[in-house]
Amino acid sequence: MAAGLGEAPVFWMVMISVVALLVFLIVLFGKTSGAATASDSQNDPNEPSEAKLDFSGHINAANQALADYQYDKALRHFEDALRLKKNDAPTCFSIGRIHALRNDYRQAIAAFARAAQLEPGKIEAHYEMARLHAQQEKWQEAHQAVEALLAIDANHEDALKIKINLLTRDKQFEKALPHLRKLAELRPQNVDYLEHYARVLHQAARYDAAMEIYQRLVDVAPANALRYRGKIGLLLFDMNRFEEAREELLYVLSVESEAQTPVEKHVAETYAACLCNLGVDHQKGGRLDEAIALYQEALQYHQANEDIFYNLGKALNEKGDAAQAIEHFQRALRMNPRDADSCYELARLMDGQGNLKEAAHYYQLCREYDRKSAAAAFGLGTIYGLMGDYEQAVGALKDAIRLQPRYVDAIYNLAICQEKLKKPRKALQLYQKVLEIAPDHREASSNLAHLRLELGKRV
Repeated sequence: MAAGLGEAPVFWMVMISVVALLVFLIVLFGKTSGAATASDSQNDPNEPSEAKLDFSGHINAANQALADYQYDKALRHFEDALRLKKNDAPTCFSIGRIHALRNDYRQAIAAFARAAQLEPGKIEAHYEMARLHAQQEKWQEAHQAVEALLAIDANHEDALKIKINLLTRDKQFEKALPHLRKLAELRPQNVDYLEHYARVLHQAARYDAAMEIYQRLVDVAPANALRYRGKIGLLLFDMNRFEEAREELLYVLSVESEAQTPVEKHVAETYAACLCNLGVDHQKGGRLDEAIALYQEALQYHQANEDIFYNLGKALNEKGDAAQAIEHFQRALRMNPRDADSCYELARLMDGQGNLKEAAHYYQLCREYDRKSAAAAFGLGTIYGLMGDYEQAVGALKDAIRLQPRYVDAIYNLAICQEKLKKPRKALQLYQKVLEIAPDHREASSNLAHLRLELGKRV
């Protein structure tokens, strides 16, 4: 009895341990199950596995990913959808859009081309191909794509704009005009279209038509009337209607000055060019003071125009102010170092002042910049002759005669140089040629008679 009672505590201890183990296992199992449940709860129970999606399911998933800017995921779903339905044009187009968004133009164009092949009337595919080809400066391909689009829809505004930009880039202004006219007809109140139309008409030298549109714009868009009047002034200038252009541009400049707004550069420069052209007209008419005043006013609006300095230099030279003339020719030459005309005028002025080396320098520059200038070759030959360098003089004078075979002064000076070089028979032939061209040339007649007498004495 005593021994049986002693085993009871051991029994209860074993039972307690078993119960504790069972509780531990239950708790452990519960945690594991809870973790699995928590993990499963992160998946959307309403979203089926990608492997089980049908065509529509892939399309919906792709569009959702696209809306979330998940391009890789969207592309994967569209490609899976295309495997299920191989000839679906909208899916090809969507794949092209994603490649375009990722700047993969080669694959984008291939996908758009496939969409257009499957559905020839799919305007969006043709438009995207035209846009991407133009963006890559593949002009011929862009033309082809936009032509295909316009064949489907001749009134597609964006396609018309691409076509216009392609044509004007190639300076095919006449070909661009029908498309611009179409745009203007589609949106008659769109001032941007009208202004673009007028600008290309101007570039195509359709001045009257451009003028009509700009004048219309002045009325329909008064807020921009000043800009349109500036365009009218530019038109008038290109039409050689300088007085009218001057009046129109001066109005624009005056209003801008009063409003203390920045003067548009092209307006000021064209106004200066108008004054310069009017100055040339006055100068041709012998009204030197008026011409000089116009040139000086022109410089107030555009001091980087070498033509103004050049013409002002000529007017000052004609008036007898050689020093000022030289200064203005040199300024023109600094602006355009290859200005043959300014070099020639400087050479003549240096020659007139007896500065033969400087004169020869500028004549040489003029010949370098204008190989067809017989006058520069003649001037250089004459200077060499005055300096006693007859061999070089002969070379330059022969160039002048080659460029202008009946250049009497050059032939006469060449005859003199041949005499100096002890070549009387060549000189005699040249004097005879002078008299064939100009029978009243006294110096040639006198020199010829003297030369014949000298040759007669030697016989």
